[in-house]
Amino acid sequence: MFALKGPLYIPRPEPEEGKEEYKEQLNRTFPFFFRAAHPQNILLDPSDPPQYVIEAYERTVASVMLAWPEWKNPKSLGDMKKVPWIEYWDGQQKQYFVDGEPILSDADQENWYGFLPYKIGYSGLGLDSPEGKPEELAVSIIAPALSAYKVEARIKTALSDNLERGLLQQPTVEKMPEDDFKLAEVPGELSIIPKDYGFTIRDLPKVSSDAYAMLGIVDTDEQAVIPAILEGRWPKGVTSGYMGGVSIGQARIKLKGTGAAWETAVSAALDDVLCLTKNVVKEPIGLMGFSKGTTETVTLKPEKINLALHHFSVKLDVETPEQKDRRIMLGQRLDTLRQQSGGLAGLSWETICREYYGHEPMLERERMLVESALRNPLIQQALAVSAMQDAGMHEALELLKSGMLGQSEQGTPQQGEYEGATRKNMRLEPGVGELGSEEETEGAEE
Repeated sequence: MFALKGPLYIPRPEPEEGKEEYKEQLNRTFPFFFRAAHPQNILLDPSDPPQYVIEAYERTVASVMLAWPEWKNPKSLGDMKKVPWIEYWDGQQKQYFVDGEPILSDADQENWYGFLPYKIGYSGLGLDSPEGKPEELAVSIIAPALSAYKVEARIKTALSDNLERGLLQQPTVEKMPEDDFKLAEVPGELSIIPKDYGFTIRDLPKVSSDAYAMLGIVDTDEQAVIPAILEGRWPKGVTSGYMGGVSIGQARIKLKGTGAAWETAVSAALDDVLCLTKNVVKEPIGLMGFSKGTTETVTLKPEKINLALHHFSVKLDVETPEQKDRRIMLGQRLDTLRQQSGGLAGLSWETICREYYGHEPMLERERMLVESALRNPLIQQALAVSAMQDAGMHEALELLKSGMLGQSEQGTPQQGEYEGATRKNMRLEPGVGELGSEEETEGAEE
């Protein structure tokens, strides 16, 4: 997703021609850049909403000097050397640190966004809390393989217990002592053991060699099940088959929360673009995005933006074709129920269009009007005449290209004429295969 300031397309120059000017033009034209920050690089204020954000990662010296020429590289590091990069943002100020040194001057530390340029979205893989608590929502993506992890934990626990018992060699009394026989309980005190009694090392149960093979299978399965599910493939290993299908279904349900988090984050980021366009840029900008191989563009004018009314709603297409068909069929049933009850039962037309058909109500009404108009016999006749005229013009152009039409006379031949010959001459001098020729009359009924 790009938010553009100026033209929606900038022609890329040929190699070695105007590269610097092209970079400057890009910097002026693309002021907003959206990226997904790595969660491990973010230190977020725990308050709600967050008051500040610190982002720390490593950047190459060349990238820092390209973005901030005023940084003089005091240690004279090589271009490909990596240096620590730290960003601090709050609602009023910002600051960048390179290798522990601040870059921005006091005059440049103002956060002209007016808000934190970060949108925090939780994974939603543990959507079990009706309150949507972050500590319950932000869970890992290992849920489909939890059964494999439990098997691994049980096997390793048994092996560890067996190993510990073998190393410590726990002793036991050979014969049950009499009631008056007691072992010393105080350190340093001697215990007198009768002659007929003694200690022996307890025999340990043997661990089957199959346990180690099973442990290897489980480990392989843990590594294969998650990537396979995320890519829509069938997992392999001990969780394949029916359990694999269940795991895929669980992953799809849980990943739906992740998609919703991304939809919310992108929608909020585009809402911030509206705010920036109206209050900071104050010039028309264009939004360009890519969806299913097509490019969508829209131009935003600051004077037309109403921050209280205008909002973005981003939806990701994450359902399968079968799920989409079922959703549309359910929408048709609800729409039929609505029509039969006169609009008093079921959902509204707008809700059915958005939630089940996936279209805006106005666009759906336009499509229905066009389809109803096309069923009109008069309109069908007019379209047929227009299509025949277009087809005739197309055939004439093809004949003209192939040289079959005369260059000097391209008008429509008169009735009974074809390339200077009249129908009468054709009847008097029949050719092969023509009406009245010997081949046509041979064998004909009298």
